[in-house]
Amino acid sequence: MRGGLTLFGAALSDSISISHLGAADKVRLQKNVEKTIKAINTYVVGLKAIVADRNYVFRSFRIGKDLYATKFKFDLTTNFTPVEIYEKALTDKKMYQQKMTILANGLWQKYYGSRPKPAEDKQLMKLVLDKVEVQHAAPSVFFDSLTNQVYKLKKFILEKKLFDLDTAATPIIVRLMPEYARGRVAASAEFVPPYQKQGATYFNIDDLTRYSPEKADGLLRELNNYGSQILSIHEAVPGHCVQGIYNKKNSPDVVRSVFQNGAMIEGWAVYAEDMMLENGWGGGAPELELAFYKWKLKVLSNVLIDYEIQCLNASKESIVNFLTKECFQSNAQAEEKYRRATVSQVQLCSYYTGASAIHILRDDYKRKLGNRYNLKDFHEMFLSFGSSPVKYIRERMMQ
Repeated sequence: MRGGLTLFGAALSDSISISHLGAADKVRLQKNVEKTIKAINTYVVGLKAIVADRNYVFRSFRIGKDLYATKFKFDLTTNFTPVEIYEKALTDKKMYQQKMTILANGLWQKYYGSRPKPAEDKQLMKLVLDKVEVQHAAPSVFFDSLTNQVYKLKKFILEKKLFDLDTAATPIIVRLMPEYARGRVAASAEFVPPYQKQGATYFNIDDLTRYSPEKADGLLRELNNYGSQILSIHEAVPGHCVQGIYNKKNSPDVVRSVFQNGAMIEGWAVYAEDMMLENGWGGGAPELELAFYKWKLKVLSNVLIDYEIQCLNASKESIVNFLTKECFQSNAQAEEKYRRATVSQVQLCSYYTGASAIHILRDDYKRKLGNRYNLKDFHEMFLSFGSSPVKYIRERMMQ
């Protein structure tokens, strides 16, 4: 909340002063800014008072199957039910773990020589992942590393004819994350707002030199030389940044631009990861594939823990154990993910649910068109509908 206050500081006041607004409008707007600052500060004080009140009684954060199903239906707008997507995630978990076992076996000698392999598959995967994850950029060059990745990704999607995107006319600017956006994620995408006619699309990257050594090391192990590529695909090209450009270009309808579907947006970014590796990104490097499948476990585990916590009364201990032992997340990551699943519901399902719906649509669309099918044409048509629910994009594309 306090980070958001920086939006209403001197920069905004200066912008109001030099704007083309009339004197009366400037005064009125500045008064509203002051009211907003006061409201935010009052809200912060209220939240602190609730936390400090030892007698305050909170209702259970578990909403149960009925409410969960209702929220799932309206939040995600999907043809899947919660149970269907939960069961699909369970099946895919086994598949990705099997793929990781094969890759870890193939990489064992490279990293451990003649040392005997552990008998247990998950221990084998963990040991190989440990070697892969120490291969990462230093905090001081993390920004430059991701900037270079974006350049290569833009070149790749054009050479492979995956999109008809004019990267010169619609630039993606890589920048250090603004102060108001810091503190939550290492990188993010920022689009031109619906009411703004023109502007840039940004790939924001946090300044890791401001992190403690322990925090930076933990993050860089996750966003190593291979995992960071998946991050750049997801957030920038051809994930969120590209989708945001198409949304602005193809959705002049302000209502459709404002009321965007989270499952479509997050689903597209996850689909983009899959699609890029399908088309040869990374050249089949086993380390990249291993990091990619670990990333897939993270995405589908969002569904599993969200449903189990909210609908099956799963304990914190069982969730943390599952995330660390089955999905190879750190204790800190598992603790944070558990907390996230207790203060929200359903949103964690948007990534996997949306991506699954896009894959099914692509397969059905390919069967419909037969020899006329082209992947670039699929992408162009899919993104032409803006950030609408995949369910309704499907209706239009399958007519």
